[in-house]
Amino acid sequence: MTGVEWILAVGWIPYQLPTFVTPAFQGYISGHSTFSLKAAVVLTGLAGSEYFPGGVAGYTIKAGMLKFEKGPMAYIRLEWATYYDAADQIGRSRVWGGIHVAADDLMGRDAHSAATQRGPRYSSTTRVKFCKLLNDADYLAIRAGPAGR
Repeated sequence: MTGVEWILAVGWIPYQLPTFVTPAFQGYISGHSTFSLKAAVVLTGLAGSEYFPGGVAGYTIKAGMLKFEKGPMAYIRLEWATYYDAADQIGRSRVWGGIHVAADDLMGRDAHSAATQRGPRYSSTTRVKFCKLLNDADYLAIRAGPAGR
C-alpha cells in the first residue's frame, strides 16, 4: 500500500532503526527548532529578504538513498521559497523522526521568538556584501566572531 493511512498508536514505528527508543529522552526544547528559526532571522537580516536567492532552494533525495527502508523509488525534491519554510521543515522533521514530541518543537519555536527580541541588526553595507556572496558562490560559509580570530 502506498500513500497515507490511519494506524493505531501502538502500531506506529518512528522513522529510525528498530532499536531506536523514541523519544530517546524526556521532553526537551528542540534545538533544531530554535536554531533553525534563528538562522532564518539572521539570513533574512543579512540578505534583506526572507526569500532564497533565485526564489527557491532545495535538496534532492536520490532513488534508493534511504537507509532504514527501500526507497524512495524515484527522486524526491524538497523545496523552500523562504528561509522560514526551510526552518519550519527542520523543526517538524524532528517530530516526524520520533526524536521530539510536538510540544518540544513548539517550545523551541517559542524560545527562538524570545531570543529574537534581542537579535542582531545588520547595516545596508553588510547586506550588500552578503547578497554579493550569495550571488557569486554555490555555497555559503559565514564565520562568526571578531575579525582576526
